[in-house]
Amino acid sequence: MQERESKTIEYDPFVPDYTIERIDRPEGRLYRTPDGLFPSVTTVIGAASDKSFLDEWRERIGHEEADRISSLMRNFGTRMHEFLEVYIKTGQEPKPVEYGYDVWEAWLDHRPEFMQNLNKVVGVELQMYSKTIQMAGTADCLGYWNGIPSIIDFKTSYKSKKKEWIGGYFVQAVFYSVMAQERFGFTPKQIVIPIFTRMGQPSIFIERIRDYYEPAYRTIERARKAGVYTVW
Repeated sequence: MQERESKTIEYDPFVPDYTIERIDRPEGRLYRTPDGLFPSVTTVIGAASDKSFLDEWRERIGHEEADRISSLMRNFGTRMHEFLEVYIKTGQEPKPVEYGYDVWEAWLDHRPEFMQNLNKVVGVELQMYSKTIQMAGTADCLGYWNGIPSIIDFKTSYKSKKKEWIGGYFVQAVFYSVMAQERFGFTPKQIVIPIFTRMGQPSIFIERIRDYYEPAYRTIERARKAGVYTVW
């Protein structure tokens, strides 16, 4: 096992001057904000997405195995996010036993990039909303990656992913960038998506925010047609 290192991250979080309330309903997640009731980012993206591949996956591997993997990954994702939140806020790596050796091994795959590139963080698990796009959500991380203001969104996966499979991740980051600008005047220039895997090769995708404005607009239009903005 590699020896543990420590790195001081400049952590200077934005302090919201508002509160929002999360409301979970069968038809999707909703947030009560000072400017109205808005659906969550994930609800909007979900309404605009073709999820037939999930049904095909469940049929291919069997419902029992699909349920097992889904439960395993929910647990892994929760622990991974908690590990990263502690690391970013304190600059210290939690001990492997604290969040599990599967989380620790996934972290080791990305540790060099984080140690080198995550310079300053201005928000972790930060609740935000936008009156302009009428959405709300919780961003994993706002900060400076290699000195560039970024939306940094942590993802977990059972196996490796390709860029062409994760368009929704980039659109999600665009929505968070709009919220960050409205709420805090923070203007991200890039999207950073580290994917922590249990199997397969890890990856970090870095893209320009402006390259995903058009897909984000199309996502909103599809969600409107699906009725996500009127169901409440």
